[in-house]
This record gives sequence, structure tokens and C-alpha cells, in this order.
Amino acid sequence: NDPPVYGKVFIAYQLKTDAPINDTEKQRIIDEIIRPISMVTVEPVVVDPNYVYLKFTTTVDIDKKLTSLSSAELSEQVRQSIINHTDAVLNQFGSVFSSSRLEAAVDASDASVIGSDTSVRIEKRFTPVLDQLDTYTLNYAAPIHRGGGTGDHLITTGFYMNDDAGISQLCYVEELAGSFTGIDEIQVTNGGFNYLTAPTVTIDGDGTGAEAVATIVNGKVTEVTLTNRGINYTTAQVLFSGGGGGQEAGAIAIVGSKFGTLQIIYYQASAKKAVLKANAGTVNYETGEVIITDMLPTAVDASDDQIRVSVQPDTGIITTVRNQLILLDSEDASSIIVTIRFR
Repeated sequence: NDPPVYGKVFIAYQLKTDAPINDTEKQRIIDEIIRPISMVTVEPVVVDPNYVYLKFTTTVDIDKKLTSLSSAELSEQVRQSIINHTDAVLNQFGSVFSSSRLEAAVDASDASVIGSDTSVRIEKRFTPVLDQLDTYTLNYAAPIHRGGGTGDHLITTGFYMNDDAGISQLCYVEELAGSFTGIDEIQVTNGGFNYLTAPTVTIDGDGTGAEAVATIVNGKVTEVTLTNRGINYTTAQVLFSGGGGGQEAGAIAIVGSKFGTLQIIYYQASAKKAVLKANAGTVNYETGEVIITDMLPTAVDASDDQIRVSVQPDTGIITTVRNQLILLDSEDASSIIVTIRFR
């Protein structure tokens, strides 16, 4: 497990139908199926699978002299080739997706195909608890491409939240542009002494916006917590001031590109973008984890009450671990988008 939990074995399941397994059924599985064949000292725990959905956008070049099929017929052939390929290699624990093998399947969909260019996105779905402040953690099966807020890297479907005036707004989560150039971490190198109150933390560097607060215990600085990572840093220095006469505390800023910052936005009547909530979470580009913090939705702009969050993977090979399952939702029209170009 991640993180490890000693003394327990975690068991995931793959559904053959759309009916979910409730807690009562999970306990029945443990009591009637697992415990009779398990070690007494090991506690079995049944966990839900971690679904990761693939989405494809492909452009296929066709030699029009080699086919009599229409654009719609060729699109359907390519679409069916994608479905057949993913059915063969996905939908099971421990599966591996390779974008190069998918493109090979697309190229083989018809003798008239000259070549193709396919982009892949990975999507997580969750059902938020309405009218309740909560944090949602989404674990993807691959490192995430650093987007920088260009509009095509992290994309969400809509949900409603109230703005500061209490007016309901149709909102979206997006990456803050360039946020992966902020401060990743501040490490205390010297706690100092004689601090009566927490000193003021100043981050001085070539970027802007980074802010942090210090924690003191027994007159020493024990921790510095980032409240704003800032952007556009390549170097940064941490300075302490005040604190009721304390002295000699020291810390270093770790500048990197491991994390990005999320914000919640909506569009005004003039189509101008407005920020409803800054610092609404983080993206860990290396581990593929997206955390949306302190979210308070009042409704979801989808018939199934789910919010979809898709990202661009940073690799063409996606390997599942633990309870992850990679799926293609062929019933979702946006999962496979095919463009045919005749040459």
C-alpha cells in the first residue's frame, strides 16, 4: 500500500456489472471468502478500485486513391480499432498502456491510412458532497505534464459554487499559469533561540508571490509552511524578522518544478475570467496526484453528478499499480475524437 500499513492486506476487485459494492457486501466477502483462507494475524481490507479513464484525439491521414469509404465510415473504423485495442490490453489489474502501440493499431485500421497523430489524456471522476467543505485527492496512473495554465493541460467539467456575494457561479478548476516555477519547500536549517512569537518570513528572489509562515516551539523555529508558492523563481532566499527578540533562525528555499498550484475560476457575463478561489490545491507532476482543497460545491453541471478532471500525461507509457484500473469509456462521446484528412 502507499503508504505502507503493516499487518493488513488490501484487496481490490474488478466489477463485471455497473452495480457498486457497498460496505455490507465488502464485509461479507471478508467474512465468508477471505477469512477462512487467510492468516489470523493479517487483517484483510477490501478497497475500491482506482479508475483511470483514457481519452483519445486522433488525426488520421488517408490516401483517397486507396479507399472508397466516406469520412464517417473511416472514422468509425478507426474508433472501433481503438476500442478493440484497449479491450485487449486494458481493463485488468497490472495492465500497461503504450501510446505507440495504440497508434500502430490506428494505422492498421485501413489500408488507405498514410499515418496518424494521436494525443492521449487521462481522466479521473469523482462525486463531490454538495454543500460541504471538503478536499478531494485524485491519483492518476502516470506523471503529469507541466501545463502552466495554457488551457489544454488540466481540464475540468463544471460545478457551481457561491462567490463572495453569495451568487451561484458555474466554476472550473485550472492550473495557475507558471505555478510550477514556484517554491516547492522551505527547510529549516537552524531553529535559532529566544523567539517569543513566530517571526515574519520573507522570501527574497527573482520570482514573485511566495509567502510562508513560521512555527515556533520552546523559543525555536521548528517549521516554515508555504501559504503561497509564487511563480517564476529560479533562486530564493528565506529571511526572518521580528519574533520578540529571537535570533539566528535560518532556512533554505527549495526551488523546483515538482508542484503546480490550482485555482477555481468562473466567467463573468462579459466572458472575462474571474478567480473565485486562489490556492485551491496542488498538482504533483512527478507522482501524478491532484489535490483540490476546501471545495464547497452547491451543484454539479452533469447528469451523473460527477466532476471530471483530465490531464495530459508526461509519458506515452502508463503502468498501473496496486488497485488502479485503466479504462476506456466507449459510451462517452468525448473519449474518442477522430478527424479524417484526405490526401
